[in-house]
Amino acid sequence: MVGFAESTATLRAKSTANPFAKLPVEVAKNREMSSERLAKSLRLLGLALGLTLTLLLGASGTAENEAMAGSVSQGAAACTERTSRQLVESFISSFNKGDTAQLDRLFSPDVFDWYSTDAPGARVNQEAYDRAGLMAYFAERHREHEQLKQESFQFNGESAGGLGVVGNFEFELTRMADGLAPTSYSGKGVIACWSNPHTIVRWSMGREPFLRARLLLYVSLASLVLAALAVGLVILFRWGRTRPPPYRDTRPASKVVMRSRIVGVVRPRMSSVVRRRVMSSGVSAHSCSAA
Repeated sequence: MVGFAESTATLRAKSTANPFAKLPVEVAKNREMSSERLAKSLRLLGLALGLTLTLLLGASGTAENEAMAGSVSQGAAACTERTSRQLVESFISSFNKGDTAQLDRLFSPDVFDWYSTDAPGARVNQEAYDRAGLMAYFAERHREHEQLKQESFQFNGESAGGLGVVGNFEFELTRMADGLAPTSYSGKGVIACWSNPHTIVRWSMGREPFLRARLLLYVSLASLVLAALAVGLVILFRWGRTRPPPYRDTRPASKVVMRSRIVGVVRPRMSSVVRRRVMSSGVSAHSCSAA
């Protein structure tokens, strides 16, 4: 009897054990390694994307600067990164204030080529070359509450121009006005280095989908999104692996059918017996009350 009780307890313990405990150790290890490899691959993908974009932008800017610097003649007047930045900042400040007198000094009529931008207040084609109407255009844009906010500036060196050495630069800014929400713009410009003080010869800007000055921020956000996606996939993978399987009746079909037949026969008989007892009790109670 003792041996029979021990064997019965052992069988019960095995029946209630975790069904995943029978999995081989190697299978569990392989599943853990596959989830770790998936997360590592997604992290490496985000890092590689950020590094590639940074290297491409840096290489293009360096090549352009070297090409422009190599075309400058010796002994020409100098445009430096500091003076060029100050000139651009002075233009943006005067533009936002609507100071047409200062703007008139920054765009000399003797060496002016063009000022171009898109809508609103589009200035393209022949209108972009019109220096005589430029101050009226700036005054009109000030009445439309147009504002420029500088986001980045890059001096690309000097090159030989038609009248002398010119300084080349590019910029990014946020443009806003009545009917124009804050929008990212990028552009390029040219400075007359031989004039004293330096003046802006060319200014061209247009919309761009994003600001390159914030590229590192965008890459960081993309990396965070990829990392969160990787964590979610790992959690989902492990949850699916540890979730218990749905209940299945493993008994033979013959026993299931037999049990249903027995229940179907026994229940009507039990109900009829109960009904008779209730009726008999009701009759007896009625007779007692009549007496």
